Amino acid sequence: MHERKQASQPEGILHTLLSIIVLVALVLGLTWGLRTFIFQAYEIPSGSMETTIMPGDMVLSEKITYYGRPPAAGDIVTFEDPDPEHMGRILIKRVIATGGQTVDLRDGRVYVDDVLQNEPYTHGEPSLALRSYLFEEITYPYTVPP
Repeated sequence: MHERKQASQPEGILHTLLSIIVLVALVLGLTWGLRTFIFQAYEIPSGSMETTIMPGDMVLSEKITYYGRPPAAGDIVTFEDPDPEHMGRILIKRVIATGGQTVDLRDGRVYVDDVLQNEPYTHGEPSLALRSYLFEEITYPYTVPP
């Protein structure tokens, strides 16, 4: 009887190690899947969306909503910076217009399809033109591509 315990002890250790390895692999796989397809945490690096989101704030961006519908005006979205000099950098911005709509800036005010936008989050500060991306000069009025 005593010999049987001795023989099964290495099997018990091996089983425990294998269980730990499988558990770690499952946790890593689940973490990867959640971050890739469900949500991602980001720290806000700049004040471009003050006072809605402040520098240093942490936000959790969920990715499921846009599997079922495109972004809509008013949504706050995260996306990769299209500027090749900042490849991989994540930006967070508010959607003000979608495909086919025309955005215009007049005297620091935003118009979408010739309708002045109510933007209480700007606290009366004038809106500024976006910088050009990917060598495409953005001029106003600007029609958002479909």
